Amino acid sequence: MLRKILAISLCAITLAAAAGCNNFSTTIDKFTGNQEEYPVNVGHNTITTKPQKIAVLDDNVADILIACGYSDKIVAKTKDCNQEELKNVKEYGTDAKPDTASINKLNPNVVFTTDSIEYSYYKSMADSDTVVLRIKPASDIKELKLLYKNLCRVMEGSITGEKSGEKFVNKVLKSMEAVKSKNNVVKGCYLFKLDDKSAVTTDMFANTILEYAGVQNIAVDTDKNGAMPISRIIAADKQEGFAFYVLCEKGLKNKILQSDEFKSSNVVNKNRIVEIPSVYLTRQGNTAVQGIKYIESQLAKQKQVKGESLTEDYGIELYDGISYSLDDQDYVVLALQQRLDDLGYLPINPTGFYGDSTASAVKEFQVNNGLNRRDGVADYETLERLFSTAAYSRSTPIKESTNSTVQAQGQVQATEPATFEVTVE
Repeated sequence: MLRKILAISLCAITLAAAAGCNNFSTTIDKFTGNQEEYPVNVGHNTITTKPQKIAVLDDNVADILIACGYSDKIVAKTKDCNQEELKNVKEYGTDAKPDTASINKLNPNVVFTTDSIEYSYYKSMADSDTVVLRIKPASDIKELKLLYKNLCRVMEGSITGEKSGEKFVNKVLKSMEAVKSKNNVVKGCYLFKLDDKSAVTTDMFANTILEYAGVQNIAVDTDKNGAMPISRIIAADKQEGFAFYVLCEKGLKNKILQSDEFKSSNVVNKNRIVEIPSVYLTRQGNTAVQGIKYIESQLAKQKQVKGESLTEDYGIELYDGISYSLDDQDYVVLALQQRLDDLGYLPINPTGFYGDSTASAVKEFQVNNGLNRRDGVADYETLERLFSTAAYSRSTPIKESTNSTVQAQGQVQATEPATFEVTVE
């Protein structure tokens, strides 16, 4: 007896197919009411059986399929799909310009492409009766879970695939949590290109990767077109009280250094530009986990630049365990204050007494120099950085801003106690 099949549409904004259609459908037997593995309908395409040969023309989809254990099904890829697991799979063009004629000759069961593939490439494969699925990347964790489930439904069927998708996406998310940065957060942004439309914004999954790596993305207040103007990045860079970093695509650092917009910025003057290959932010499989670790490690290296020691110039020696905090007073505190004063952080005249003003100056120095400690206590790490040529000065010396305020208000500038003579402020 012929069985009638009822197709039930499921909204799937992350899985797009044929001419931009975004409907994902499974099938239910009309008589038994049971959901069946196949056919699986995606837009105008129907997958009737479990795919045995697939072509992947998008490096993000390749990353997810690898994470789900389907790499052995991939018989064709583009040059952009350069994951180690696919090193023995033959390349056919790039994501942007795939060799569709050669791919058609392979007769793959399914071809996965980027959602931005040119229509002419899509049509040349679809016209040869190839099932072509255009995949939109997830923008947040909720969409990521749906994306994994839908890709696995195509590969394993509606019932098994949904369970597999949930298992594999949870594995990736758990791995991301495991490597989540435990260091102090720095503020920054990521630029794919040097223009107003190429920053990672908070409506991208890449923003989640930045957050997990310990970067608070400042590209929140985008304009009406969803872009992050360079002028807003420069404005954030000039704010005092936190270390600001520009992360960027590999090869973009030199362009930033040579650009007029960034000419007098802190990120240039204080060497806070860090190149991160964009795949660590755009891929949503195991590479996302690797990206979190890589970004954090590169920021750590940037902070570890020590420069030459200036301790001899200031007449002091550092040793393991050295630490200064509130109410301490001696010649090292005096040298510490002199160095803070030279760098523009100290709002008072050096006295040799470690009071609230000194602690606040140390705290701001720690933040601006990206140190792990940010509580105003001058430990070995803080002092080593402070008395080195790599120490970052305050962009505007605090005494200049303090003096202008004092003059405007007719107040007398506060000072801490005279050197070594009193023990309280």
